[in-house]
Amino acid sequence: MTKTNAFHNRRWALKRRPNGIPTPQDFELREGLISASDLQPGQVLAHNLYTICAPDQRNWMNEQINFHPPLKIGDTILGPTISRIVASRHPSYPEGTLAFTLGGWCDYAVIDIASLYVPLITYPDTVSPFDALAVIGINQLTAYFGVNKVCQPQPGEVMVVSGAAGSTGSAAAQIGKIKGCRVIGIAGGRDKCGWLLDECGLDEVIDYKAENVEQRLRSLCGDKINIFYDNVGGDMLQAALNNMAFRGRIALCGMISGYTGAGNIKGPDNFMRMVHGTLRMEGFTPLLWPSEFPAATAEIKSWVDQGRLKHREDVREGLENLPEIYPDLYRGKNIGTLIVKLSDGA
Repeated sequence: MTKTNAFHNRRWALKRRPNGIPTPQDFELREGLISASDLQPGQVLAHNLYTICAPDQRNWMNEQINFHPPLKIGDTILGPTISRIVASRHPSYPEGTLAFTLGGWCDYAVIDIASLYVPLITYPDTVSPFDALAVIGINQLTAYFGVNKVCQPQPGEVMVVSGAAGSTGSAAAQIGKIKGCRVIGIAGGRDKCGWLLDECGLDEVIDYKAENVEQRLRSLCGDKINIFYDNVGGDMLQAALNNMAFRGRIALCGMISGYTGAGNIKGPDNFMRMVHGTLRMEGFTPLLWPSEFPAATAEIKSWVDQGRLKHREDVREGLENLPEIYPDLYRGKNIGTLIVKLSDGA
């Protein structure tokens, strides 16, 4: 146990369910003490150092039940964090361990290991907390497994990635290039498209803010898309489905186009194309392959070290600023992974 038993804890609670893009008025800052002496067997107390602003967090703010129960009014906002364990009653996770958790929008979080929706990922002392959430973080693992396990690319195939300038999308697109594919990215704005072409080495980029996505896809690769790695859903999924090659594969990583609504996200309207084209569409999360995380992380790091996998971070500061920062994710105001530094000790 740590010598310090009680910690001052700030946490952002869900005050009301957002209507559309979340606003600061949807959250409430609550403060109090959290005590290490209250830990039960199998629990750890995590000090959150950094958090990622992730699109999927918005789903947990709705009342609709998916695989993870929705937040209740008053619950702490869930979010991916890199945390340092400061007290532990679990033999596998001693004090001082650096770990990826769902610590959320708070200074400290009690983590019950047995009931975790997202398993703890631990890192050696040689990995910095920032790198553990950025260049070799959960978004890169998501891209890695989505491409390798779901898409199963072959050299020479055509791969299209929506949300290609985002944290996961850019990694997926570059891994597709590493695997020998011709990669076409879909992103919004000149800066993002330029970065994908000039720095990430994609073959083509479609600016959805200035171009008709389906027309551009048809002109670039009509009916020849072997792989579609989708982070957006909606019209982009429809456009890709209309141009899939025979026996193509669609990996559903996210559907950010529908996250700000409170109801179900609608799918494409021509599903018979799945039958006629012998297509495969599969949703996934990296949590399907936890035993492979260490090997995947090592390979991702090797690509980063070799300059084959580029990454951009948009780093902000202050847990107190999270309600103001998070909406930027939906307004296209972030460039790269939107990371918030929570602690001065990070």
